[in-house]
Amino acid sequence: MKKLVLIVLPLLLLLPLACDDEGAETAGETAGENGGEAGPVTILIVHSYHEGYAWVDDINDGFAARLDELKLVEGEDYTLEHFYMDTKRIAAEEYAAAGKSALEKVDELGADIVVAVDDNAQEYMVKELHGRDDVDVVFCGVNNDPVEKYGIVDTYEKPGGNVTGCLERERFVGTVALLREMVSGVASVAFVYDDGTTAPPVVERMKQSATELGVEVTYERSVGTLADWRAAVVEAAETADFIHLTVYHTIDDEAGEHVNENDVLAWTVENSPVPLTGTWDWSVEGGALCAEAINGINQGREAADLVQLIFNGREPATISIVENVDGERMINSETAAKLGIELTESLRASCTVF
Repeated sequence: MKKLVLIVLPLLLLLPLACDDEGAETAGETAGENGGEAGPVTILIVHSYHEGYAWVDDINDGFAARLDELKLVEGEDYTLEHFYMDTKRIAAEEYAAAGKSALEKVDELGADIVVAVDDNAQEYMVKELHGRDDVDVVFCGVNNDPVEKYGIVDTYEKPGGNVTGCLERERFVGTVALLREMVSGVASVAFVYDDGTTAPPVVERMKQSATELGVEVTYERSVGTLADWRAAVVEAAETADFIHLTVYHTIDDEAGEHVNENDVLAWTVENSPVPLTGTWDWSVEGGALCAEAINGINQGREAADLVQLIFNGREPATISIVENVDGERMINSETAAKLGIELTESLRASCTVF
């Protein structure tokens, strides 16, 4: 990576990625003391989506907070810029142009490290950055396989180039386990999701998990319009014990205008007669019954940890791909009451209850 003149103590290279705060602070102090010799490192976060989207904002917050914990100081050790591709709200035929604009931003800034968030940034930007010797890339929020789908790393253990990162993985098994603690006889699930690029790999993994859990997938539908979404929810509720929500963020109304995801969720919560489970924390906050949820804060923090390793002299080629390993058990108490579910003390003690 250009611009970095570092003195790296061998001990630091032995620090695990999931180090405790004390060890991370020591590593961060070393990076801060030595990384500044050639001037601040330029970091550009490229988001596939838009500012104001909860997932995006959480990643930004988690990333900044973790760098602060690592004693890396903005303006001294690094400068930070953001670029938003907005692919939840623009037409699919515009994705490539958004990726080109992101690449132009990388070159305009002369970015040293690009943090590429979510799958569209990999498809339309990182594939072009892969192999360049003037920039390092850390991805996060990636649902597809970066080896097979994008070809941006050689293997998970040894990425082999200028790209490393953190995979985003749903916690469907834990979500079903939590639902079964509240609802007996859960044996079938329906998947309803938007027609964007996020859901397909997630749903495929969850269908495999459902089979292993003895849960029959009785309905699956991808939709792009609000009318079709509403129809799919009604159909799904007639076939399954619960509906699992992934994303509902690229839905358009009859005029072709984007419908806010919170409005889609609110209608679904109000009109589904069967329990809704979620993948991300915002679904439960918005009214889904429960989830072992993943969130953007942790993805941002994982990305910052990987950036810190690069600050300390590691090459992305040698930094293994990681993934989120924890979910947070969440329950919406208002929805539980609506469904006639009484929350036990043990559930309240083991879950975040809204």
